[in-house]
Amino acid sequence: MGYLNSLSDRATSTTNTLNLYANGTTGNDTNDGLTILTPKKTLPGVWNLIPDYVKHQVIVNLSGTFIISTGTTLASKNIIYDGSKGSITLDGGSNFVTIAGPFVASSGDTLNLSVLGEIWAPDMYSGYFVKINDGAAINNYRMIVSSTIDTISFSRALSASPGTPSFSIVRPETTIVPNSGYQYIQISSIGNKIVSGVNLQRLYFDGNMPLNLYGNNIYNICGCIFNTYFTGYGSIFVYDTSNVIFRTLGGASLIPTQFKCGAGFLQTDGGLFAYGNNTIAVYDSYLRKLNLLNSNEYISRVSYGTRINGQTTLRNMRGSGNDVNPFYKFAISGGTGYADTIFENAAGPALLAYNSELSIGPGVIFKNSTHGIESIRSFIRLDGAVEGTGNTGAGVYAHSGSTIYIKNGEPPTLTGALDGGCDLSFDGSSQASTWGIIDGGTSAVSATELSMCKEVT
Repeated sequence: MGYLNSLSDRATSTTNTLNLYANGTTGNDTNDGLTILTPKKTLPGVWNLIPDYVKHQVIVNLSGTFIISTGTTLASKNIIYDGSKGSITLDGGSNFVTIAGPFVASSGDTLNLSVLGEIWAPDMYSGYFVKINDGAAINNYRMIVSSTIDTISFSRALSASPGTPSFSIVRPETTIVPNSGYQYIQISSIGNKIVSGVNLQRLYFDGNMPLNLYGNNIYNICGCIFNTYFTGYGSIFVYDTSNVIFRTLGGASLIPTQFKCGAGFLQTDGGLFAYGNNTIAVYDSYLRKLNLLNSNEYISRVSYGTRINGQTTLRNMRGSGNDVNPFYKFAISGGTGYADTIFENAAGPALLAYNSELSIGPGVIFKNSTHGIESIRSFIRLDGAVEGTGNTGAGVYAHSGSTIYIKNGEPPTLTGALDGGCDLSFDGSSQASTWGIIDGGTSAVSATELSMCKEVT
């Protein structure tokens, strides 16, 4: 069965891999939850079957619709790594609901499909998944990070050139919703923050119901969609001074049947809000916003074809380095085989950095916002040809004690419309210098703003 009683029934521990079952539609909490024919009904009902100490893989197989009638806390479990990987996986299974389609592509490649004659609303399908129904890339699933009137774009390339296949827009079938009003789900666990953790995959969250993640552990989220929000905090709220680690993974395998896509956040207010010493790693995903505050222990990152369709805010993401040898707390990059990593359509700057240290590599675009990047008391290295157009202000607005480095021989092409065309501004109203001049060896300095920009090797 996978677990045993110990310490005179005061605690339990896994002895082997453990499979548990819950069906929010047909289950019953009087069932034992140990087979697919005898599932529990509620999330607490099946979660409470998990032993106190998890030394092996625990797979909680979920199906149906789970209705959350009150705030639900899934009590803390101790996940242990002692030669085998202890973990808890909440898996929604392999069934998906078709949102739209099937459509037949009129043209396409490994990162885009177009349909002649369609008129979709902008971003109508962004944050959902595409399923390829036939052709060379049959049964590929990908996160949709952008959709226009007739074209969808994926975060990660298909396994083969698709030709003009049939495809559908889908979401996971297993659903978690509130019964009415504001509810929440809170998961708490303790682990070693390196290899053990709690995995959520192939789940659809809907309604005014944020997911709260607490505890000293790793949280891996794959193939999930969050059509949820709580005003000011987004869809997922991560808080703990003990270093919760949340990762949205695109390529790594959690269990053999893993759905290899990141996460989608559909609500206008949907996204991630993290406070405390957390690491937030976002890959292969579509978000509406990202807010990271007060992390000074681990490095957070956004990469591998992620699109953030709204503002990203970093506050106090600082390390123990200095301007000569910085320890970057936030890294942004692209990735081979993925779409560009894009920050866009913010009411303010696409990326706003307060008192933070970050590096930004090639394959990253900041566009269609006020400033591409605004830096306040921050240290930013543009470590490659960072791009961006359509900004109404500057490409980079650096002030209040900011330092910007650009890589020698690989200047950014990030710009804005301010002052007739503006790469770099120190005052927010005029161009201080161009990337070409700075790359040529002439640094830009503002004594008023105590800010500078220079090229480095």
